Amino acid sequence: MQRTGGTSGPINPPDDARRQGEHERLDQLFRRAFERRLKRSPMLQTRLGKRLHAEDFGKWDDLSEPAQYQLRDDAKDDLEALRAIDTALLSADDQLNYRLFRYAKDQEIRLFEFRDHDYPVNQMEGWHSDLPDFLITSHQIRSPADAEAYIARLEGIRALMTQVIEGLQRRRHKGIVAPKFAYAGAIASCRKVLTGRPFTDGEDSALLADFKRKVAGFGDATRSALLERAVAALREDVLPAYRGLIVCLAELDAVATRSEGVWSLPDGERYYRAKLLQHLTDSSLTPERIHEIGLSEVERIRGEMTELVRHEMRHTGSLQTFFASLANTQDPRLYYVNDDAGRNQYLAEVDSKFDQMKQAMSAFFFTLPKLRLEVRRVPSFREDGAPQGTYEDPPEDGSRPGIYWVNLQDMAEMPKFELEALAFHEGIPGHHLQRSVAVEGNDMPGFRKLARYNIVSEGWCLYAERLAREMGFYRDAYADFGRLSFELWRATRLVVDTGVHAKRWSRQQAVDYLVQTTPKTERAATAAIERYMVDPAQATSYTLGMRHLLDLRRRGEDKLAGRFDIRQFHDVVLRCGRVPAAVLQERVEDWIGQGGVETQTA
Repeated sequence: MQRTGGTSGPINPPDDARRQGEHERLDQLFRRAFERRLKRSPMLQTRLGKRLHAEDFGKWDDLSEPAQYQLRDDAKDDLEALRAIDTALLSADDQLNYRLFRYAKDQEIRLFEFRDHDYPVNQMEGWHSDLPDFLITSHQIRSPADAEAYIARLEGIRALMTQVIEGLQRRRHKGIVAPKFAYAGAIASCRKVLTGRPFTDGEDSALLADFKRKVAGFGDATRSALLERAVAALREDVLPAYRGLIVCLAELDAVATRSEGVWSLPDGERYYRAKLLQHLTDSSLTPERIHEIGLSEVERIRGEMTELVRHEMRHTGSLQTFFASLANTQDPRLYYVNDDAGRNQYLAEVDSKFDQMKQAMSAFFFTLPKLRLEVRRVPSFREDGAPQGTYEDPPEDGSRPGIYWVNLQDMAEMPKFELEALAFHEGIPGHHLQRSVAVEGNDMPGFRKLARYNIVSEGWCLYAERLAREMGFYRDAYADFGRLSFELWRATRLVVDTGVHAKRWSRQQAVDYLVQTTPKTERAATAAIERYMVDPAQATSYTLGMRHLLDLRRRGEDKLAGRFDIRQFHDVVLRCGRVPAAVLQERVEDWIGQGGVETQTA
């Protein structure tokens, strides 16, 4: 990224009025672009808790090809408007916002040619699960009008699913079909959405149960009328929409033959490099370099594991034999019982760890989160293919908490010794803290609050797992082993992601590598490789991001010596928000150059 941009300024220093005028022009550009983005995405408005356009609250996004071209053209228009800004008149903060806005728009345009290289419905995620998840999690009902909008969205699913199917068929004509393993799981998830009343006998379906809960406080007549309309929409719109998608997925499953990485797609090698740049924001991180770093990190972490197992856990066998000992799911020291009682124990323990973490945070952070955090089970229609845990951002208005979603479908996949590391990654001091500090009381432009550069986002959360050890957690040797197993897991991703997508490894070759290198079972390893195959490059961001943060921290500790304050370092990092790696480095280096004094800039 360039550190300057736009036209050059006058030789004589500009007066305050001209500076203020240029600041206002830039701010207006950011506002116009952000409001236009919100207008084009009713779903984003709802997720953010904004109701800028009342008529949009009952709508879905437009997924058509013309709409995609419009978004590309919007980005071009924004860049054209940006060129009229005289950067010589901008403050340092405005110049940073200018750079980040230009970078984001350049990236949108750069990735446009690969807009159909993704798999919008797969075994892990996609529109089939996003739609019910969105209604259940994001669409709040505070009035009958809100309930009407919910029903309108139920009625609109049929048209939206038609666009999803058109997109899948368009990709097929381009030679872009998801690997064969993606379809069975996606079809099973669709059928789970259609399980329960009014689709089948038994308990209420997830959507009907959600709607009933949200309108429970209305008067009898109003509630009855709304429920009647919701049931009709579920039967007449949602049911045929999902049946149509199932037919389409079955047809794709019948023609899907490949199970290779994205190198096998049209122009797949260039696409993979584009995805690496998107997630890592550093063109020097080539597939070859990433693979080498991964192998080195794996060796380092396995060495630390061996020391822990021998000296703290008194295991006399090899690391592999210790891995094997962890597979005993009947051992109560290692696993919860695979029933609802065991699941409730898991959730209670996570809440307890968060309570303990809150007490420890003031020694390591100046800024603490005000937004609420809740731990919830992944809904049944999302469990198949969902990862162990994910985090969902809260809206800025605080109408809904941040959510740490835990997949408790099979407790054998959720060992006790990994509970702490996973919770700290997704909750505090991981994603929830990162999101809260970037948003609360921060006047950065709206586009920056939505930015997601994974090398900083996921890198911070893996760093947070490691930081928790400094904060006094992982007191049990098994828990510390769990932390290392997660760090090892992320390091192996560098190896297998580049192996599958650049080195043309087979799926089984990648699965075998994980089984031989980590404590994970073959089932877990297979699910992981299938995740990386449908979401290329994303998995490389965790370890590379953590390494970047640790390097920046070491620079601060070395150069500031006794003046280094870990709380100030963390504030500088978190207040930047989710930015490209080069920008984070510059901000930390500026802070170091100022003697470690926090500037409170965004």
